[in-house]
Amino acid sequence: MLGYVPDELGHSLYSDWVKRLHPDERDSVVALAQQRLKDYGQYEIEFRMRCKDGNYKWILSRGKSVASDSDGHPLRAVGTHIDLTSRKLIETQLREAKLQADAANLAKSNFLANMSHEIRTPMNAIIGMTYLLLNKSGLSEEHQDKLSKISASADHLLAIINDILDISKIESGKFTLSEAEFTLSELIEKVKGIIEQKVLDKGLLFTVETGQLPDILNGDQTRLVQMLINYLGNAVKFTGQGEVTLRVSVVEETSDDPSRISAAYSGLPHA
Repeated sequence: MLGYVPDELGHSLYSDWVKRLHPDERDSVVALAQQRLKDYGQYEIEFRMRCKDGNYKWILSRGKSVASDSDGHPLRAVGTHIDLTSRKLIETQLREAKLQADAANLAKSNFLANMSHEIRTPMNAIIGMTYLLLNKSGLSEEHQDKLSKISASADHLLAIINDILDISKIESGKFTLSEAEFTLSELIEKVKGIIEQKVLDKGLLFTVETGQLPDILNGDQTRLVQMLINYLGNAVKFTGQGEVTLRVSVVEETSDDPSRISAAYSGLPHA
């Protein structure tokens, strides 16, 4: 295994074994083997041994004590050596590949985060200017319709950009939910405005059902909008004909706890 023939080894197998252990781990391996033989009567240890050509091989050594003195110190042991060099090489390659993959993922996440921020700046400008134009008097019905479609498309694209940014944050462990007050009715109207065009383009009806709801809630408005758009998008996608309905209701409300709101969606054939 190490490239020697029996006549090339010394008369003391133990001293030859110790002499050929890698110098960086020689003392610790010898001490560990002796301790385990004394405590348990056997050992199983991985270490490096020097070959005849000067290179080192990884060895799995299993040994068992067959003779001890009156104090329990091992005097003689027998065992086996198994060459682990190929396995260790594969393990090293896998570790290096994982490090490279982790570095690539981090670079990708950083790139996505930077690009998302760069794209969101002009997108917000487009959305803002479209809003100003929509509120300008004297626009024809055709121009209002086109601006509304631009606004809906821009909002949808911004939502996709936010999703990409969230993915990069999750991968880098930097994703957190924000907590801020928002107006529930405005949130529902915003979701309705974004999804309504999709529903109409598919020839479906879209309704929103709400009961008595609190006006102000605390939470992550952006994530709630994204979540509802994703859910409603699925409802539109898998509804061939009929109606898509968004229902919002209070699940629980106590004197010392904020309200918990439930939002359910459905896509049902319309009678």
